[in-house]
Amino acid sequence: MRILEEMKSSKVSPDVHSYSILIDGFCKKGDVVKGLSLLEEMEISNIRPSLVSYSMLLDGLCKTGRMEIALDMFHSLGASGYIHDQTAFNILIDGLLMLKHGISPNTITYTNRINGLCNRCRMYEALKLFKEMIGKGWVPDKIPYTAIIAGFCKIGDIKKAQRLFKEMLQRGLLPDVVTHIPVLLMGIAS
Repeated sequence: MRILEEMKSSKVSPDVHSYSILIDGFCKKGDVVKGLSLLEEMEISNIRPSLVSYSMLLDGLCKTGRMEIALDMFHSLGASGYIHDQTAFNILIDGLLMLKHGISPNTITYTNRINGLCNRCRMYEALKLFKEMIGKGWVPDKIPYTAIIAGFCKIGDIKKAQRLFKEMLQRGLLPDVVTHIPVLLMGIAS
């Protein structure tokens, strides 16, 4: 929270993006309480949280086992006029399934979420989830790599796609026909 105080003392007004970044950081550390207090501070400061801000909190709440609070937030958002996107639904579905079965996300869960994000060209969210997957010790196969490589090609970020392709090869994963199509396009574009 020190960074917010520094911003304010420097006469820099934090905006929805500043708060969202901080909420995301606290939620990733497992400190959802601070994330929720930042959300409250946003509302007091008349800064309308974005659906992304709420999705980060929903994800943090689900991952820390606070499903009841997550469900309440989800329902109150709908009642407040927010239109839930696929990401919010996926977060809750994953959270509920994990809770019901007492399990944590695995490679398949992550891969499905990554594919969903890539299909909607939300590449930086997909890449963030991909890194989270690796950070939690799950070893990706060529399926999430292919989805992310193709997605970055689709949005025109060839350099990022090339880096991921090299990383895939360094991990000993050989491309298949599906992976080769975006790779060929990268070759043509470069």
